[in-house]
Amino acid sequence: MSEYVHRDSIRKFIGDETGELGRLGDVLKTGQARVLLFDELEKANRDVLMLFLQMLDDARITCGKDSLFDLTDIYI
Repeated sequence: MSEYVHRDSIRKFIGDETGELGRLGDVLKTGQARVLLFDELEKANRDVLMLFLQMLDDARITCGKDSLFDLTDIYI
Protein backbone atom coordinates (compact mmCIF):
# COMPACT_ATOMS: atom_id res chain seq x y z
CA MET A 1 0.00 0.00 0.00
CA SER A 2 3.02 2.29 0.01
CA GLU A 3 2.10 3.28 -3.56
CA TYR A 4 -0.92 5.07 -2.10
CA VAL A 5 1.01 7.46 0.14
CA HIS A 6 -0.13 10.59 -1.71
CA ARG A 7 -3.70 11.83 -1.68
CA ASP A 8 -3.75 11.89 -5.50
CA SER A 9 -3.28 8.13 -5.52
CA ILE A 10 -6.93 7.62 -4.53
CA ARG A 11 -7.85 8.28 -8.16
CA LYS A 12 -5.43 5.57 -9.22
CA PHE A 13 -7.11 3.18 -6.79
CA ILE A 14 -10.84 3.85 -7.29
CA GLY A 15 -10.85 5.81 -10.54
CA ASP A 16 -12.16 9.26 -11.32
CA GLU A 17 -14.82 11.18 -13.18
CA THR A 18 -13.06 10.72 -16.55
CA GLY A 19 -14.27 7.13 -16.70
CA GLU A 20 -11.30 5.25 -15.35
CA LEU A 21 -12.40 2.58 -12.87
CA GLY A 22 -9.08 2.40 -11.11
CA ARG A 23 -7.29 -0.71 -9.93
CA LEU A 24 -9.98 -1.76 -7.47
CA GLY A 25 -12.79 -1.21 -9.97
CA ASP A 26 -10.96 -3.26 -12.60
CA VAL A 27 -10.74 -6.18 -10.18
CA LEU A 28 -14.32 -5.88 -8.97
CA LYS A 29 -15.91 -5.60 -12.43
CA THR A 30 -14.68 -9.08 -13.39
CA GLY A 31 -16.74 -10.51 -10.56
CA GLN A 32 -14.10 -13.16 -9.97
CA ALA A 33 -12.47 -11.67 -6.87
CA ARG A 34 -13.73 -13.07 -3.62
CA VAL A 35 -10.77 -12.23 -1.38
CA LEU A 36 -9.01 -8.87 -1.42
CA LEU A 37 -5.73 -8.59 0.48
CA PHE A 38 -4.32 -5.19 1.33
CA ASP A 39 -0.83 -5.48 2.76
CA GLU A 40 0.68 -2.73 4.94
CA LEU A 41 -2.42 -0.57 4.94
CA GLU A 42 -0.89 1.73 7.54
CA LYS A 43 1.51 3.07 4.89
CA ALA A 44 -1.30 4.45 2.75
CA ASN A 45 -2.58 8.01 2.93
CA ARG A 46 -5.15 8.73 5.64
CA ASP A 47 -7.81 9.34 2.98
CA VAL A 48 -7.18 5.87 1.57
CA LEU A 49 -7.55 4.42 5.06
CA MET A 50 -10.87 6.25 5.47
CA LEU A 51 -11.95 4.81 2.13
CA PHE A 52 -11.26 1.29 3.43
CA LEU A 53 -13.20 1.98 6.60
CA GLN A 54 -16.13 3.12 4.47
CA MET A 55 -15.86 -0.04 2.37
CA LEU A 56 -15.93 -2.20 5.50
CA ASP A 57 -18.78 -0.25 7.09
CA ASP A 58 -21.08 0.09 4.07
CA ALA A 59 -20.03 -3.08 2.18
CA ARG A 60 -20.08 -1.11 -1.07
CA ILE A 61 -17.93 1.33 -3.01
CA THR A 62 -18.46 3.68 -5.91
CA CYS A 63 -15.60 3.74 -8.39
CA GLY A 64 -15.09 5.82 -11.55
CA LYS A 65 -18.07 6.30 -13.89
CA ASP A 66 -20.27 6.10 -10.76
CA SER A 67 -19.97 2.31 -10.85
CA LEU A 68 -21.36 0.97 -7.60
CA PHE A 69 -19.93 -2.35 -6.40
CA ASP A 70 -21.55 -4.48 -3.72
CA LEU A 71 -18.94 -5.99 -1.40
CA THR A 72 -21.18 -8.16 0.75
CA ASP A 73 -19.89 -11.38 -0.80
CA ILE A 74 -16.21 -10.38 -0.85
CA TYR A 75 -13.84 -11.04 2.02
CA ILE A 76 -11.46 -8.19 2.81
